[in-house]
Order: sequence, then structure tokens, then C-alpha cells
Amino acid sequence: MIYEVSRRELGSLDSAEPNYYREDGFQVTVASTGVCETVTTYIAPTEHRSSEIKPFDWYLALIVAGAMEHRFPSTVIAAYRGTAAWVDEEKRRKLEADSLLQESGFASVEQVLEPK
Repeated sequence: MIYEVSRRELGSLDSAEPNYYREDGFQVTVASTGVCETVTTYIAPTEHRSSEIKPFDWYLALIVAGAMEHRFPSTVIAAYRGTAAWVDEEKRRKLEADSLLQESGFASVEQVLEPK
């Protein structure tokens, strides 16, 4: 997904992504239209990239909920749900994610990742 963010908000984003570097001229192709767009993204340094690193459960739930909200194909959503994740021992972050999810009409991290 591509979001519009004002230049004055980039400092806050930089602070929220302290272990990443910002790339302002990143080229992506929008899957639904095939149009090439230039965006800003954050990229992990090479030394932080590993197939052994997994997202926290709450972070993965936010990704899945966003994919659901933006009507990604069910196969993509299923693939995201199949991603291995770590259970975050820091309960505050999960509670914050649950609050964000509830504001968007979802019940909880667990409900998003393991629907009945």
C-alpha cells in the first residue's frame, strides 16, 4: 500500500524506524494498475537481514488487517497469515495493536491471525 505523508512527518517516521535507512527514490509498481510510482520506504541494513528474523505477532496482525481492509486477494492474506511470528513478551505493544485494530473494526491480534 502507498500512503501520502507530508515531508514534515518524515522526522517522526525516521525516529520510529531507528535501525533502518530511508530511501526517498524507491521505485514500485502498483499491482492493481501496473503503474510505476516513486515512493519513500525504509530499508533494513544488510546486517539486520536474516531469514531467521520473524515479525512480532501484533505487527503481523496489523499487516494482515491492512491487507484485509484494502481487499488484497485471499491467497495473499492466507500467505501473510501463514508467516511464522514471535509472540511479543512486551504486553504493552500488543495492547496498543489491539486498540488500533479495534478502531478499524477488528477484535484483536488473535482474531486477525486466526479467524474462526
